[in-house]
Amino acid sequence: MQGILASSNKAYYVCTRAENLLEQGFTFRKDDDGSMEVAEHYSVDFGPDAPTVEDVNRFIKSFDPDPVRRPK
Repeated sequence: MQGILASSNKAYYVCTRAENLLEQGFTFRKDDDGSMEVAEHYSVDFGPDAPTVEDVNRFIKSFDPDPVRRPK
């Protein structure tokens, strides 16, 4: 949660865990956006081609239907 200002964000939401995405067959990669990228930041890699409808459905399946509120 680095970079999130507590004064303007009283709560945040957790929608999924990396393990849920890994279980659906997704992989992660670094964006290599330079020095502005935090060490913990990774992107889901959909591969070299545009995602299929099946890819999107697998991705959505990884997210909780009701986000969990985590108070600051």
